[in-house]
Amino acid sequence: MSKRLDAGGGGSLSVSILGGRISMQKEVGLPFQRDVIGALEDLGIVNESTSTVELAYPDLPPFPPSTGPLATVGLETLIIGFGLYLATKVSDKAVDELLSEVYADRVQPALQRLRARLRSHRIQSGERVLTRFDHWFDGSKVLVRICIYTEAPETADSEVVAQILRMTVTWLSSHPVTHRVLTYKVCDGNIPAQPLLSEPV
Repeated sequence: MSKRLDAGGGGSLSVSILGGRISMQKEVGLPFQRDVIGALEDLGIVNESTSTVELAYPDLPPFPPSTGPLATVGLETLIIGFGLYLATKVSDKAVDELLSEVYADRVQPALQRLRARLRSHRIQSGERVLTRFDHWFDGSKVLVRICIYTEAPETADSEVVAQILRMTVTWLSSHPVTHRVLTYKVCDGNIPAQPLLSEPV
């Protein structure tokens, strides 16, 4: 991975997020995770356990339970995604580098392959996918959580992630960090104008 994303020392780590119906995890979710983990490791972003990430970033908010807050919009057939833990601050430059180095060339192709696998899978009406992307910026002590809910076989698009990360930079430029977690829930393609705040500082 470029040292630019790793500014400030430390190291860049990731964790996998996978849940939902077991058959969907095995047939669709695991291939996506292998795609993404391999792509991130090619950049030098090490996939670790949550306990290792917590030790590396002691100011990180506690991880949510494996079930609970994830399924807030409805029963998701598949829950996928990853967390990225970076030593840098939230800034236009850091976000641009994250988007070009991680999302454009690596995550978006994995999402397209995921969509193709979902289309070839037997999907029932109303089955939903939750794609969650967590971004901890240790230099700013803030976690930007993006939860994108789609009806299968549709999946998240990295352009939505790009728009939200850029919105976050703008939002933080005029709002002090009062909470460690900024959550954006995207339902039916609607991006909220501002984040839900949790984990007060």
